[in-house]
Amino acid sequence: MASPSDPPLFSSYQLGPMTLKNRVVMAPMTRCRSTLPGEIPNALNATYYAQRSTAGLIISEATHINPGGLGYHAMPGIYSDAQRDGWKLVTDAVHEAGSLIFAQLFHAGRATVPELLPEGMGPVGPSPIPIPNGERHTPQGKKPMPTPHELTPEEIEQLVVDHRHAAEIAKAAGFDGVQLHGANGFIINDFLKDASNQRTDAYGGTLEKRMRFPMAVLDQLIDVFGPERVGIRLSPLGEHNGIRDSDILGHFTEIFQALDAKNLGHLEVLGAPWTGEKNDQVNAAARANFSNTLIFNHAYDAQRAHDELAANACDLISFGKPYIANPDLPERLRLGHPLNELADPYTLYNVDAGERGYTDYPTMDAANA
Repeated sequence: MASPSDPPLFSSYQLGPMTLKNRVVMAPMTRCRSTLPGEIPNALNATYYAQRSTAGLIISEATHINPGGLGYHAMPGIYSDAQRDGWKLVTDAVHEAGSLIFAQLFHAGRATVPELLPEGMGPVGPSPIPIPNGERHTPQGKKPMPTPHELTPEEIEQLVVDHRHAAEIAKAAGFDGVQLHGANGFIINDFLKDASNQRTDAYGGTLEKRMRFPMAVLDQLIDVFGPERVGIRLSPLGEHNGIRDSDILGHFTEIFQALDAKNLGHLEVLGAPWTGEKNDQVNAAARANFSNTLIFNHAYDAQRAHDELAANACDLISFGKPYIANPDLPERLRLGHPLNELADPYTLYNVDAGERGYTDYPTMDAANA
């Protein structure tokens, strides 16, 4: 347990009923190492997450909630019994290593291609608006993202049911909670932002209507796990997968307020490095309008993380890419030790790379042995 004199990044933190050993969060990062067919988590995944259990909290890579939600080749799912059992290997390993882990629930929405999906399926979205110049890597090479099918109200209701089922699978697999992926131009983000949601029914038009589907999903997740074990990841300023919005600060201030009204356990806000002052404004709006645990993710180093926490700008800091190559990241940050560099990019998102660039990065102790 950290002492009161420790820098804030390395002090313990109470997330609802859960005590985190530090304020370092391992951010969700797709690594494409599940077993095929079936997108099933495996023993190699368990090793990867156990190595990185130096974080106070791990948020898993994106896990698709149904077969049509797959966005990347060999990303894991969380809807079948086999996937449940595979994830149990991971959660057991993380708990034994002394950390906590949430499952990130995901649906690709319009950001996928038919070549990745079961026969007869394709991308879906709130409106038939394709991602401008969108492409996705597949085993057959790069493929363009077509115009998505506009979801019917009945199909939207089924997606709510599918998210609940995924949460039930996550709970049975031993996850400590769930985080809804509401960022980066995937299905939840598609509904929230007005450039991709131009519906005129109960699920589009006003912000209140655009929030209807995401909030219905959160209600189901809360019903399964309780509010303190449910969170959401948002990227208000992000434009990944062609996502735009006409009034980012105004709209997301209202979204933060709606999340707060649900007593949601945590909110993770992704910054955008090129936005400067706008990023600070969005972060300040999140802090002012959301009462529970606030997580920032914005290419942090140790000093910036300490400064944000000391100023009470947020409660936890999540780290993405640095955790790929540095399983002992908190200790390296604490000691000011140099970070390992990323290996060949081929190994980042490639199931065929196996353990290379995945579980073979050395800790400080191993490197100095």
